[in-house]
Amino acid sequence: MVEEIMLDVSKEAITRAATFFNDREIQPIRVYVSSDGGCKRFALALDQQRAGDAVFELDGVTWVINAAFLQKAQPVRIDYGAEGFEITAAIDPNAGACATCQAAGKCGH
Repeated sequence: MVEEIMLDVSKEAITRAATFFNDREIQPIRVYVSSDGGCKRFALALDQQRAGDAVFELDGVTWVINAAFLQKAQPVRIDYGAEGFEITAAIDPNAGACATCQAAGKCGH
């Protein structure tokens, strides 16, 4: 049995990403875990495809994510809400972190 690797991007997120590229060169969007400020969070960045990436082409927008990470984190969902892009996954990027990171996503150190 082949296990399906899942990246779910909402229609609104795809539309917002495509709109971003209206007057820019189209580049892949990387889904990754950022550790800016001490706490970890899911993030997006313009990047290039790398060896070991899972690649998803959705309505002209290319999304890339490390395949090994995706295997552990799936399903990964990208949506667009009141505060911009929102990324959720089956794992918590702050698991095992300090209580402040776990509760607020901001490091109290």
